[in-house]
Amino acid sequence: MTTRSFTKSAALFTSFMLVVGMVGCKDSKPKVDPEGPQNPESSNQEVDSAKATPEAGTTTTTLELTAATPDFDAAVLPGITARTWTNTPGGSWYATVMPGQGNEMVDETNSTVTVSMSMWTEDGTPVLLTEEAQGDMVLPMGEDMFAGWNETIRGMRVGETRKIAVPWNQSLGEDGHGLVWCEDGSENQQMLVGDIRLIAIDEVTEAPNMPLASAGS
Repeated sequence: MTTRSFTKSAALFTSFMLVVGMVGCKDSKPKVDPEGPQNPESSNQEVDSAKATPEAGTTTTTLELTAATPDFDAAVLPGITARTWTNTPGGSWYATVMPGQGNEMVDETNSTVTVSMSMWTEDGTPVLLTEEAQGDMVLPMGEDMFAGWNETIRGMRVGETRKIAVPWNQSLGEDGHGLVWCEDGSENQQMLVGDIRLIAIDEVTEAPNMPLASAGS
């Protein structure tokens, strides 16, 4: 059984705590059922189109992104099943599983987002699970976050659920290191996979300190 300890990366996140995991990085890693766990407010039903009718007074934007076929086997990724993927300019991927009808994330330079989130490494090892977090998480956008986060969250609407897949080189902080470490002290260079539901967008410059989630085993 793999013990996961939770830490924060001060060099990468200067104004908040992000819960990350330390995983085994061995052939005996625990696996996660590809169909779960899931956010109870989400659905496993897929949506062929991310189109939604925006609320009155909301703004819209056109992103220069197109659907593409991932260069990995998306069918075996942990968490919510997703079919129609979009490739970001930096090489990350996202798929809208359930559309939202609220405000759209268009300005990442002066915003935080409130999200419900689960995250795994590509092989299914849990990094953070929704049921282990102490409530929803308030996280920054922009320079305080790694490139893959900004690119996969950009364009989300409040109420939307996305699956994201971030290659290791798109999850690096200012110190050049990724978020997840192996138990032997080496870096885990697997892709990060997340199920994210956008709950709110706030125009503030700083995210509050987040309490660490309890470590699982």
